[in-house]
Amino acid sequence: DSIQKEHRLQRIAHAIGLPGCSAAGTEVADAIRALNQRLGLPSGLAAVGVTEDMFDAVITGALATRLSQSPDDPRLRITAGAITGVLMQSLHGAPMDPAPLLTALDFLDAHLR
Repeated sequence: DSIQKEHRLQRIAHAIGLPGCSAAGTEVADAIRALNQRLGLPSGLAAVGVTEDMFDAVITGALATRLSQSPDDPRLRITAGAITGVLMQSLHGAPMDPAPLLTALDFLDAHLR
């Protein structure tokens, strides 16, 4: 399981036709951004009408659909923080650091089994 997590960015890179990627996954992010541009997809959440004041509702909804735990659970704040980081980066199509998303995925994977 931990080996799969360690190599997930490499697997994603190979799946989209890249020879590999750095530990940060910037090559994967760049390739996905370039593909989105070629397809004419929006460059960020703002381009489809999302505003920062919507984040709380988006995060609450995302957590509520996957977790039945109390919203006061400190483990959820960590996940909410990771989701907020992803939303902030994607709001205006900023180059994305995959670390917050991977942190959220690791938490959900560990706690939803």
